[in-house]
Amino acid sequence: MKYSIAILIFFCSAILHAQQPVIDYLMCDEAKSQLQIHGSFGNTPGTVTIEDTTLDIVSWSDSLIICNLPDSGKGAGGNVIVKTLSGLSKSSVLSIVNINITNHYWTQQSKGFWTLYDIDIWKCNWRADLSSIANSSPFPFEISKSSKGSESRNSINMAWMDSSELKDSTMSVSGTIDPINSIFYLRLIYFGHSDYVNNINLAPKIIGYDIFGTIKPTTEDTLPGSPYGIYVVDYSGSMTFPPATRNNVALQSKVDSLIIFSDMLKVIKIISLSPLGSTTASLYSIDGRLLKHEKINIDTPGNYTFDASGITPQFGILVLQTPKGVITKKIIFLDLR
Repeated sequence: MKYSIAILIFFCSAILHAQQPVIDYLMCDEAKSQLQIHGSFGNTPGTVTIEDTTLDIVSWSDSLIICNLPDSGKGAGGNVIVKTLSGLSKSSVLSIVNINITNHYWTQQSKGFWTLYDIDIWKCNWRADLSSIANSSPFPFEISKSSKGSESRNSINMAWMDSSELKDSTMSVSGTIDPINSIFYLRLIYFGHSDYVNNINLAPKIIGYDIFGTIKPTTEDTLPGSPYGIYVVDYSGSMTFPPATRNNVALQSKVDSLIIFSDMLKVIKIISLSPLGSTTASLYSIDGRLLKHEKINIDTPGNYTFDASGITPQFGILVLQTPKGVITKKIIFLDLR
């Protein structure tokens, strides 16, 4: 009996003192719709969740877990946590990058007039760990299978295709991510038209982003097309689950009926088109310091204010926690003096 108790105490002590799982970084294989979790987890399989979705585990080892990853919807991105008998890991953020590429092709007619001949649209998204591996070398990315394309002149919809296999009526985008300099380098931007229209390969493009998930829009308006036309290409985007460790809420508003802006007197005006209920408004500095927070009861549609007077920074992040979701917005205070 004494030996049994001793063995039980030793076993419980070993569990209590076992190291909790640790996530070092995440990688996505969009072609296989899989998430790779690198770190230290022990050899006994546990569970992996992303937000409130449990992922199917393909393989488990002490240093690598591979899970099936939804291409869109619940579980496609967010906070990843590994759970084992030893406890829970700290969460790592799997950001969802959304970039739209719009290619306008203008042609010049015989009388010198320019006509919009065609519009090609790439709606791209992919997942990446932009924070845990911030000190590492650039790493590759491929857009996910939920990405889509369209071409206006012939009303053609373009399906996703792996960049290793380019075909007609498909679209592909791939490249590298440089987390140190906060840039996406789009090496391949492919649009496969039907046989009687030339396929499009746009020039490589560098797109910048910041830790709050803001993607810098750019326009290429002098790209040469054929001898009779030019390309005007717009790049824009947004990010869900930005990489900043202090701000892991989605930048994409879960409440669409809200308008927020600020004036030179540092009064933040909130216009709500629908009731949101009891709302906590918090203003943070760019480096993550809480500057002010207060309760705002948005019980009816109307205009509401958040007084930020006396606060020195000209830039900030306003976070609204509502019963219907979390909303974040970058605030710029105008100073016209």
